[in-house]
Amino acid sequence: MAEGVAVIQWAAFSDCTSLASITIPNSVNVIEVAAFISCPSLTNISVGVGNSIYSSLDGVLLNKTQTSLITFPAGRVGSYTIPDGVLTIADLAFYSCPSLSSVTFPASLTDIGDGFHFCTGLTNLTFLGNAPSYWSIAEGVGAGAAVYYYYGTVGWGELGIFGGLPAVMLGAPAPQVGTGSAGVKPGDYGFSLTGVVNQTIVVEASTNLAYWQPLWTNTLSAVSTNFVDPEWLNFPHRYYRARSN
Repeated sequence: MAEGVAVIQWAAFSDCTSLASITIPNSVNVIEVAAFISCPSLTNISVGVGNSIYSSLDGVLLNKTQTSLITFPAGRVGSYTIPDGVLTIADLAFYSCPSLSSVTFPASLTDIGDGFHFCTGLTNLTFLGNAPSYWSIAEGVGAGAAVYYYYGTVGWGELGIFGGLPAVMLGAPAPQVGTGSAGVKPGDYGFSLTGVVNQTIVVEASTNLAYWQPLWTNTLSAVSTNFVDPEWLNFPHRYYRARSN
């Protein structure tokens, strides 16, 4: 792009399907929303070192202080970790990134903006800090997409849902079988389990301690729940174990 250009208007490079790389000159002081929308081959955005408004890091467009992610190149493939220190993600920053499979969000993040439209390959959204505010998350991401967050962080809602996606807790203490709770119940065999709210617990069973089969999955709405196996009489013996999902 030629030096002297001051403004890159909305959708200025829309549908430039062969555009693979672009350098923002020092003269640019305004880049409007969606300036690079629907550029499926774009993998790198660089910025002149003398630009006072914008910068780039690993080919991604940010503001000068690198606290706001403005545009992620749509042609990038695989996983991306947003740099620590980024506070906000601009609207449509991740528009139509079909080959992006996972994004890791820093603990510094406070606001996502307007989502991940047409990111059809995106299935893993991992957050290192507290829940950010958001406009839209679920719209346009891949089938089976889920949000992953860490035990001890806050703001993730209830019943394992965040932004319309399943929310899976990571790093929680291992679930515990209630002492003395295991035994024959009316019509089945079972035991109590304790964990933390929003923790997803999986109970697996085996007849030989070598092959384990998931039987039951539950996201805790309280710190304890009960597991029962109505098919326990169909086996000469059966072993159980519990884990976090």
